Amino acid sequence: MNPAGRLDHERELAPRGQRDSSYIGEWMAARDLLPDLVLVSSAARTQETFERWRAGAGWDGASETDDELYLASSYEICDRIAQLDNAVDRVLVIGHNPGLEMTVRELTDTAIVMKTATLACLTSELEAWSHAVGRGTCALVETHTPERS
Repeated sequence: MNPAGRLDHERELAPRGQRDSSYIGEWMAARDLLPDLVLVSSAARTQETFERWRAGAGWDGASETDDELYLASSYEICDRIAQLDNAVDRVLVIGHNPGLEMTVRELTDTAIVMKTATLACLTSELEAWSHAVGRGTCALVETHTPERS
């Protein structure tokens, strides 16, 4: 339990996370980086992150809530991505650290720090998701973290 007495899974998104989630949605929409599918952890704060991101992006595409993404390891995240239908061109994963940082490191051989609402954009030349989830199979195109006020 956290200091407020809530289970971590039920913890709400902090005010900064609320602002930053909407901002990242706007930022992605302005750069034509919107996904075909969003995979979202079942935790309350990631669900709220998704809803605020969706509103900021003006996005109304497909999403899947996945209990297995809650505090998932890089192996579990990569396994979930490998199962995607190849008709999906772009996917956004809304999850938790350290799993997301470790996934970026696994896929790109690049270590990054992902603060709240940080976006890491990866690309791969491989045609099947099942082939694109090995060590060093992706390139890190850019990261973007909302400015802190």
